[in-house]
Amino acid sequence: KLASGAGKLRSNKTLGIAQSLTWANCFLTSGETPITSENDASGAINRVIEIECKADNKVIADGHKTAGIMKSNYGFAGRKFIEHLAEGGELDNARALYEKNYTACMQNDTTEKQASAAAIIVTADQLATEWIFQGNNALTVSDMASFLKSKEAVSAADRGYHYICDWVSQNANRLKGGSTETDTYGQIITKGEDAGWVYIIRSVFDKVCEDGKFSPRALLGHLRTKRLIQTRDKGFTKTKRINDVPTDCVVMRLSDYDQFEDVEDGDLPFYDEANDNP
Repeated sequence: KLASGAGKLRSNKTLGIAQSLTWANCFLTSGETPITSENDASGAINRVIEIECKADNKVIADGHKTAGIMKSNYGFAGRKFIEHLAEGGELDNARALYEKNYTACMQNDTTEKQASAAAIIVTADQLATEWIFQGNNALTVSDMASFLKSKEAVSAADRGYHYICDWVSQNANRLKGGSTETDTYGQIITKGEDAGWVYIIRSVFDKVCEDGKFSPRALLGHLRTKRLIQTRDKGFTKTKRINDVPTDCVVMRLSDYDQFEDVEDGDLPFYDEANDNP
């Protein structure tokens, strides 16, 4: 909600639309859990830079003393920062420094919004260090680089594809033909020219996507663009006989299937030859 820059639309007593609040700020906040999850939309994940403070990395040596000093002394640095920024030419210098940091951030495998947020943080810290704290430990782009999300990590479509691949792995038995019709989710092709493709019943595919909070249609559009699904001339599916019944299926290529080698049962580690079981 903070990152979206706008509040919710609400009605007033006369059933009209109340004024919607907007803002253009960069927030620094802390919490015990991340404010975004894996299933959030791309927009939310793209606008948030998360930095994990691990238990073995003590950020503040004496938290009690630091908290006491902060409660007695706050607000002065912010006023001085704005005063410096309002001086002649400083705002233009700040913009030039931001553009320099943004260009450097874009050299990493990240998105424009992640680079923009990182450049703002780095620029503000560098200016505050120069104008107020006068130290040599200002943040750099290289300090932020490891915390920026890649384009693939931000993309809801890429995350959805890997989510489906994980689901296929978890339900491999039901995709190889169950004992009853209700046990069958589709079929995995493991041999021949079509090896590495999975046929998932369309209704099952839609439910799995909805359970993971991904849009089935948006994900299928992405997969078709990336040529990760086989389709008819129109639409997103093909027909496959499941339990001898023609069924509408999503035909999807499994991730990195070519990297797996076919092995005989006896070659598997911890193979129990007597019981014919791994």
